[in-house]
Amino acid sequence: MIPKFLSHSVTYLLARIVPGAVSLLAIYVYSHLLPSEEMGHYALVLTGMDFGHRLFFIWLQMGLVRYLPAFADRRDTFLSTVTVGYLISVAVTVVVGLVALIAQPKGIPLTLIGAGILLLWSNTWFELNLELARADLKPWRFGFLELVRTILSLGLGGFLAWRGYGALGVLIGLIVGRIIPMLVFVFGSWRGVRLRLVDWGIFRQLLHYGKPMIINYPAAWIVDFSDRFLLGELIGTEATGLYSPGYDITRFSLMLMGSVIHLAAFPVNVHALEDGGVRRCVRSMRQNLLALLLVALPVTVAFIMLAPNIATTILGEEYQATAIRLIPFMAVGMFFYVLRAYYVNYAFMLTGRLVFQMWITIAAAAVSVCLNLVLIPRIGLIGAAYTAVTTYIVAFIVSLFYARRIFPLPFKVKDLAQGIGVVAVMALALWPLAGMTGRLALILQVVVGIATVGGMVLALNILDVRSLLHGKLNRHRSDRGADS
Repeated sequence: MIPKFLSHSVTYLLARIVPGAVSLLAIYVYSHLLPSEEMGHYALVLTGMDFGHRLFFIWLQMGLVRYLPAFADRRDTFLSTVTVGYLISVAVTVVVGLVALIAQPKGIPLTLIGAGILLLWSNTWFELNLELARADLKPWRFGFLELVRTILSLGLGGFLAWRGYGALGVLIGLIVGRIIPMLVFVFGSWRGVRLRLVDWGIFRQLLHYGKPMIINYPAAWIVDFSDRFLLGELIGTEATGLYSPGYDITRFSLMLMGSVIHLAAFPVNVHALEDGGVRRCVRSMRQNLLALLLVALPVTVAFIMLAPNIATTILGEEYQATAIRLIPFMAVGMFFYVLRAYYVNYAFMLTGRLVFQMWITIAAAAVSVCLNLVLIPRIGLIGAAYTAVTTYIVAFIVSLFYARRIFPLPFKVKDLAQGIGVVAVMALALWPLAGMTGRLALILQVVVGIATVGGMVLALNILDVRSLLHGKLNRHRSDRGADS
């Protein structure tokens, strides 16, 4: 189990590192091309699209990755049912989209709202293709789709923004970047889809599994993004624009590294549960937690230590001062978010007890809204940051309490000690470099951080990495000897 988990993690890391770098470049480009008001409109449309995705489509996406292994012998029937579920959800969003166009919230231009609706549909189908690649344990296909998406989105969106199309140009780039790579696989992965194969029993099973998510994920959206709308309402769209880049770069970086583990771990955990029962799944999840600690802790500490250089090197001048204040808080909050989303919540997902996750998230959403309404009018943008950190920590603690009651989530003090030890050594290595600024300094800081963490993992043989590398090297030498 460990070799499969590690090999998939490494493959997903390689598959996501280039798209991740391009996405960070996109934040750099857009923060230099879009003024704060345009950035505010772009952020509001993007978060509105994300809300629609969570409300109308996430049940289907999560059901696909959970149940595809169980219906491997009826794959065409299962995918035909998923396709009909997508089309039904699209029909519902047509009505909702018309209402949004008529209401025109916060004075957002109609063209941006229309682009947001098109982005919702194209993004959802793209995400279904990503989940299909992940459920099939094909990380290279996943990586290809991500790479083409990010390059096309940034290339076209950046060009159109540079030519003066502003937020609309960026949204057009995002839409095209999702449509084109899907065309490569739509006639392959989905070629067996037929309307006559739709199984309404499977549809009801997917809907039953996803019903709590239809409430849970929009509630999670309130926790994650309602601060942007409240900032827009209570202070102004410009405040949303100033707040978003620092938040996004921190959130994206931690979620990128956490998702590398999640993308590899969750399908492996599902297969372990289906094939070997709870005991085998628990062994797999212990490796899941340790790997997550080894990526999330170093990134969190690095963002806290290097916040000034990250902000001044990557973001436009208009956004730097705000980001320097926000990044340390958001890094701490996102650390607990990643642990909850990519480990603790597995207990609810693997057992189908999603109602627990739903109620916890609803409570967290209420806490988030109340704190934002109190703090934003008093202390502005930093109040939204305080709210985010508090909400993520409270949600993690409550989720852990209930998760351990329904599933034996593994936890070893030794694993936590190893993670803290690795991060402590990395922090000592970065300390003399923390005051350096500029692009070359940031590259040096990143290289030193990665090298230190990697070196400690090898030295301590954490996750049997050294043993696995020795085994692969010995097999490679044996193969070369046999060939000669």
